[in-house]
This record gives sequence, C-alpha cells and structure tokens, in this order.
Amino acid sequence: MRTNVILPDDLIAEIDKIAGARKRSKFLEEAARDRIESEKLMDAFEKARGILKNDPRFATRAKVRKYIRDFRRKNSYRF
Repeated sequence: MRTNVILPDDLIAEIDKIAGARKRSKFLEEAARDRIESEKLMDAFEKARGILKNDPRFATRAKVRKYIRDFRRKNSYRF
C-alpha cells in the first residue's frame, strides 16, 4: 500500500545517509516493524511485571528497554 508520510528534512537526510535515497521505504518499513515488535514486547513485560516486581532490572519501562538492549547486544537471539 502506498502512503504519504511527512518527515523533517534533517531526518530524511539521516535516513538517506544510512539507507540511501532509493531505499527509504524499506528503511521505514524495517524501523516500523522493529518499533511494533518492541511495543508488543513492552506490553508483554508490563503484563508479566507482577512476577518480576522484586527484580530491579524490570522496575520501569526504561529499565526494561535497557535490559532488552543489553541482552540483544550480548546475544543474537531476538524476543
């Protein structure tokens, strides 16, 4: 499906540096899919929060994100 998205010029320039002007759509698709996956994971962690309430790594959303980032850096496995 085609859609129009309005983004600031500086953001487009950064995307073009990373992905190239001809691959913006693919870059944005991957970024959106990654964000959706992250949000679903955060929701799952929120639902499981009660069982992890005494674990300081999961005390806040920011700490959960940090735990996931650190975990992914150390492992090739993605949730």
